[in-house]
Amino acid sequence: MANRAKKTDKNKLELWMPFIENKLTAREIVIITLYYGIEYRNRMRSFNVEREGPMSLQKIGKEIGLSRERVRQIKNRALCKIAKYVFL
Repeated sequence: MANRAKKTDKNKLELWMPFIENKLTAREIVIITLYYGIEYRNRMRSFNVEREGPMSLQKIGKEIGLSRERVRQIKNRALCKIAKYVFL
């Protein structure tokens, strides 16, 4: 069930990302795109992260030099921002 929900979230985020990217920080975009495995390179160039699809919070943290907990917090904050702008 969780896998299916994550795939649905990924599809929705891919659709909305061009419209909401200016509402998110570069770090938030990187974490969201890595976590969901979204192909979105617009503002990710500065982080220079290799990826192979959806990544765990632990792996994202290791790649960008943050703790797993901090990555989780940033991901949740970004999702709240997205929900605010998408579901006005």
